Amino acid sequence: MEGSSAYVTGLVLPTRLRFFDRMEVDVSEPEKQSVVSPDSNVELLRQKLLQRSEFGLKKYGCTTDRDDVTLGGWLNHMLEELLDAAVYTQALLSKIPKSLLNMKVGKIDRE
Repeated sequence: MEGSSAYVTGLVLPTRLRFFDRMEVDVSEPEKQSVVSPDSNVELLRQKLLQRSEFGLKKYGCTTDRDDVTLGGWLNHMLEELLDAAVYTQALLSKIPKSLLNMKVGKIDRE
């Protein structure tokens, strides 16, 4: 990742991020306009993130834009969430027959 930097609570964070040498995103000022992704999976996740954010604000009364959690606290929380995801993944993998797991995945008609 290349770009200029911003100093935040002792950490130097980039204000512009470059991904895969193709796309550059300015993260210094969150955009207020709604952008629809050309990738339907990205768009679905974007919508779910917005819903999750609203749910979290109602449930906890705050957003992740807070300064009362330490770096270690954020990392431990992330680790706990990832471990939960690994458990859910393993539980599903254990229930799916191997013949299905070995199938090639293409477009699936959801209707």
